[in-house]
Amino acid sequence: QEHFQRRVHGFEIGMKLEVVHPLKPSIICPATVTKSLGPYYFAITTDYQEDVSSVTFCCHADSPGIFPAGWSRRHQVELAVPAS
Repeated sequence: QEHFQRRVHGFEIGMKLEVVHPLKPSIICPATVTKSLGPYYFAITTDYQEDVSSVTFCCHADSPGIFPAGWSRRHQVELAVPAS
């Protein structure tokens, strides 16, 4: 039986990403890597949105719904910009 091989992540605290918001999956919003949880997992916190709560959640390098900064612009997808 084959097992999923976890990939070591290269994320560092403070790195910016774009993510599908876990509580409102209809939006993609900016987020920040806030904690390393070892070589395979890390925590992401969504940046403050006026109408959507910030959320911190755990990811791994192959988590669906996380994208590099600038992904939305390159793919012509609307990015929910944080409130000023």
